[in-house]
Amino acid sequence: MGFKYTHRVYNDVRDTTAAEQNVLALLAHFADDKTGKCFPSTYTLAKMTHLHRVTVARCLNSLRRMGYLKWISGGRNKNGRAVSNLYQLILPDPAPKRKKVEFAEFWDDEDSSKSRVAQYDHVASLDASVDQNPPESGEDIPGRFELGVARRDGTLDESLKKIADAAQETKRCERKSLVQLAMEAACTDKPEDKRTFSQIMLSKDYDTCNETIYQFDCERRAGEFGRIKNLPALLTKRLADLPDRAK
Repeated sequence: MGFKYTHRVYNDVRDTTAAEQNVLALLAHFADDKTGKCFPSTYTLAKMTHLHRVTVARCLNSLRRMGYLKWISGGRNKNGRAVSNLYQLILPDPAPKRKKVEFAEFWDDEDSSKSRVAQYDHVASLDASVDQNPPESGEDIPGRFELGVARRDGTLDESLKKIADAAQETKRCERKSLVQLAMEAACTDKPEDKRTFSQIMLSKDYDTCNETIYQFDCERRAGEFGRIKNLPALLTKRLADLPDRAK
């Protein structure tokens, strides 16, 4: 089993489609750790990747053009049955490991002390930037302490309204991003398609829509739709068939 080749496929290969990456990762799984060679059949590749055999063949040819793969045809045996090809993986060199940053030790001299303080201040500023996540509306969302003060001062309704407005703004931004992903997956920029996607997604679950759009985009890039031209209508039907969001 080519465990090291599988690791290199997922970490070093970047310019492939989802279907090509799936096929290449499966070949790396079968490959020998020392030689990088394997000989699975096209039927096995199609069965384990859940792709059509035509799609697998298209991915293999594409990977060979990109230089990640080459093979020797197995031909046919005496009974006329096809023999599996012998594949050879040609993967890029592993990316260099990131250099570890070591903090200065506690020395008595003033210069090292200043350097150490500056490093810790930089890390603290990074942590603060990660923890801060203000809403897009620009209003501060009250925390647990502020809610307690608001309950004491009698302004709880105003604080709860801020929370509701922030949640509504978040949902609106999520729907907007999903609609943009759907437009890119369906290769359209028509306003009527954008309105259709928006209306359908209002009643659907965010995660389910996101997964459906991602799967649709992968199938389109792999050439699963053939000569179908009305991709927006096909994606609209898939989104409409999803169950409504639980209220």
